[in-house]
Amino acid sequence: MFGSPIKDYLLKICCQIYDLIHLCKPFEFHLLTKTGHRSKLQSISSKSSELQKVSSIIQVLQVIYKNLSQNKITTKRDIFYNNVKLFKSQQFSNKIIDSIAVSFSLDLAEFNIYPNQKGLVFKNSMKEPILVPMKYESLSLGDIELIVIIEKDAVFKSFCHFIRKFGNLSSVLVVTGKGCPDNLTKQFVNYLTTLNVPIWGFMDSDIYGFHIFKSFINSAKFLFKFKGFWLANSESNSLITISLRDFKLMQNFLCHPNQQVDEIELKVWRREIQRGLFLFKKAEMEAIESECAAGNPNIYIFETIYPFLHDEENTYNSGNSRYSSIDSSLTVAEFSSQHSLDTQLGSI
Repeated sequence: MFGSPIKDYLLKICCQIYDLIHLCKPFEFHLLTKTGHRSKLQSISSKSSELQKVSSIIQVLQVIYKNLSQNKITTKRDIFYNNVKLFKSQQFSNKIIDSIAVSFSLDLAEFNIYPNQKGLVFKNSMKEPILVPMKYESLSLGDIELIVIIEKDAVFKSFCHFIRKFGNLSSVLVVTGKGCPDNLTKQFVNYLTTLNVPIWGFMDSDIYGFHIFKSFINSAKFLFKFKGFWLANSESNSLITISLRDFKLMQNFLCHPNQQVDEIELKVWRREIQRGLFLFKKAEMEAIESECAAGNPNIYIFETIYPFLHDEENTYNSGNSRYSSIDSSLTVAEFSSQHSLDTQLGSI
């Protein structure tokens, strides 16, 4: 039916619960946390918080038993909503679930428990975007030459419609985490790195966009490239003044470079963040200027990835779009001079 260690432990718990009910014989739970801390819980206690934990553990073990015995699949979210009154918060139920997995030294997938589904994935062979599958290994992807990660759900859906209607990009896989990605989407992208193809990110030009893209990056960091949007792609009047919190986060990023990002790629990130600090501005993907890719994020993304797929580097570099000439090689001073941003500085 399922692994004997799990089966034996669940049977042991059932016997202890039976003894507790019929013989008033208390027992203890020993759990490990993600940090390796061992906690001991009593089945009978005067503390309501400890009783809640014990009841929650039993509830989760019940779900695990059902999953494994009936070959069912569930999510952390499903478990929480199955007994909201008991768990009270999803953070609490997630902590219990993770502790049980750590205590068994097993992955949650071996309990048929998966992270919540949030992210979307699309390829031209699909009729429409689909949720990242819990068992994404079984997803038939075909030939893939490039993986594109788009920060925002609205831009993702618009671009999927665009390439389905106009673009011949059958070898491109498009993914979104709908803003800050969930664990399942990050695990899926981590799995995709085994394909050893470039992974390009299209995010807002702000510190949050960089942090979101960074959250996808794993040991195969050389595959990940940030491809915009850039501050210089935005209409001057659409640039947003950064907050004090933005400013501190940007400073912190520059002062403490992250080893998670490829060294060459990190220089590109730093350059764009320095521009944002210099201008005290940030830009959103939807605010692309009319002179750049006709003001359409879909065209911007398409014209960025198309030359790579068709080996048209020269066409890309000689294009009329303004983004073809604004790369990370420009210094902040050159960037300001080239794009006549002195007028913006007067309004800061």
